[in-house]
Amino acid sequence: MASWFALGFADFTVVGLIGLITGAVGGWFSKYLFPKLLQERKHELEDRSETHRFRLKRHDLLFEREFSAVETLFILYETTLSFQAGPYDDDPEHLGSIIAPSLGAIDEQLTKFIKNHGTVLSDKTLEHLRSARSEARLGFTSYCEDIAPNDGGPDYSPSETTMNHLVKFATRLGDAREHARADLAEGALARKREQSTEA
Repeated sequence: MASWFALGFADFTVVGLIGLITGAVGGWFSKYLFPKLLQERKHELEDRSETHRFRLKRHDLLFEREFSAVETLFILYETTLSFQAGPYDDDPEHLGSIIAPSLGAIDEQLTKFIKNHGTVLSDKTLEHLRSARSEARLGFTSYCEDIAPNDGGPDYSPSETTMNHLVKFATRLGDAREHARADLAEGALARKREQSTEA
């Protein structure tokens, strides 16, 4: 019985020693290592949160600029093409005689618009705007050639070439307007910028 007691006591001592070591390791882990791991994780989550906050703010600013650009484009469209309401709306030559003299100024407005807002517009919208600007330049050149013989008197009627450029100008500007509206509605510009920053 004494040997059994000695054997039980030895087992108990070993188990106690293992428990003591486990307790010491657990105490060290909970006192030193665990708080350090928690602190590292906390810093990591704070950094992530700050990154997301910065991205959200950047997207908000980008959206404001995109919205302003599209709004300005709509105003530009309305002032260049929709101001001619009147009894001659169905007569394209009458509209041409109204718009053609202002194509030089329209060219300047488009150039200024592209310069101020081109960074937030999609490539497709910019392509249409540049094409519209090119047609405005060509149309104005053609208008100047039309008026040279008769000094642009009251009987001015745009030539077929001038009218072709006016129609193309109006179409391209309308296409730019629709693409800009679609880009803004779909958030295409923000996604494009996000993809380019992640690459």
